[in-house]
Amino acid sequence: MSLFLLFACSMLVNNPSERKDTAGDTGDTGAIDGDTDTEDTESDADTDADADADADADADTDTDTDTDTNSGAETPSPGDLVISEIMKNPDLVDDDFGEWFEVTNQTGAALRLDGLEVLDNDDDGFVVDTLTVPARGRLVFGASTDTALNGGAPVDFGYDAEVFKLGNDDGRITLRLAGVDLDVVSYDGTFPDEKGRSLNLATLDAAENDAAAAWCSATSPYGDGDLGTPGAENDTCDGGDDTGGGGGEDIDTDGDGTLDVDDCEPTNAAAYPGATERENRIDDDCDGNVDERAPTAGDLLVTEIMKNPDPTSDDYGEWFEITNVSGDLLELDGLTVTDAGGTGITLSTPDVLAPATPYVLAVSADTSLNGGFTPDYTYAVADLRLANSDDEVVLSLGGAVIDEVAYDSTFPDDSGKTLSLDPRGYTATLNDDADQWCNGDGTYGTDGNQGTPGGINDLCD
Repeated sequence: MSLFLLFACSMLVNNPSERKDTAGDTGDTGAIDGDTDTEDTESDADTDADADADADADADTDTDTDTDTNSGAETPSPGDLVISEIMKNPDLVDDDFGEWFEVTNQTGAALRLDGLEVLDNDDDGFVVDTLTVPARGRLVFGASTDTALNGGAPVDFGYDAEVFKLGNDDGRITLRLAGVDLDVVSYDGTFPDEKGRSLNLATLDAAENDAAAAWCSATSPYGDGDLGTPGAENDTCDGGDDTGGGGGEDIDTDGDGTLDVDDCEPTNAAAYPGATERENRIDDDCDGNVDERAPTAGDLLVTEIMKNPDPTSDDYGEWFEITNVSGDLLELDGLTVTDAGGTGITLSTPDVLAPATPYVLAVSADTSLNGGFTPDYTYAVADLRLANSDDEVVLSLGGAVIDEVAYDSTFPDDSGKTLSLDPRGYTATLNDDADQWCNGDGTYGTDGNQGTPGGINDLCD
């Protein structure tokens, strides 16, 4: 009998499946100890140790299985959660990826945001499922959580940018929970408004952030180089030039010699007004255009010529059209246009021509005199006349010919109708051929002239 009990106790002590605690197992182990301690003191000590281990394991298991991350978090009341920063118009990335805003917990307790509604100016938005903001902590909501796309912002909660949008001019953010507005910020043109710089709240207060004067433009770069402090302490507002819709009058962040208020890329020392434009997807020269360049041979074509308007006077009704057939933005400043005699004009304009876009140059912009159309550029008829018989239109830049069309009696020659290049002949070689030209077909303006100034040319039959 003693041998049998010793064998049974040994099996219980060494079989792991028997050692796993269940409800009431501590009492059961004590019973076994009581039965065996008179027979084998060493076995009893082992069993006691096993019971201690079981108790420890029980405590550990209970702790590990407690996964309620909202445990102890409180439900926020109005003023507890403050909208503290808004990136409404990022510069280095697209708005659809780079927009974000930050909220700050003003209390000394964690706040549970489950069910929080976030609405924009159109009352469109999203609902937070499960989220907690630590005591005195910040959370960043953004259009993308991918730092490779969003400009390097550490976004805690991503939303659909097609649903929730931050207007670049006017906008609103509403934080609403169970029908109660926790905080609302409505911004407009009186707020700081600099591309690539977040709206930065000076004092973390849900009452004060209603006023434009409480905000300034951020000055600290993050990620790819836009300015803001997503998820971190806000920049200090000096209460002077950098608040209330101004911004950066006395700051030159990148040290390029241009103050931030005049610098389209305040964190890029290679970009400033007057800099050389490069192909880098950045507006290097701050003219509002990205990667524009000077045209080269074949980039611009002469595509329509009104050499003999009727009944409109030639002195007011002559015009010609050029078209960008390259895939790039083309600068027109400095472009020279000459006739067969070598006389002509040089354009002085900030205009940049987009791909596949026509551009009309005319002797008059007065629609009551020019036949009733609006040109893009005007010049003096004394500087450039289009002969009714033989002549040519030559486009050049810096002495290099970009395109030229020499027309003569083999070209269409009907008064009141343009020379119109067939769209199938939009190359610098084909537009030399008279067979690629025909009379303009559609009527424009008020005098009954035929052509398509600034429009799509008709196909030639």
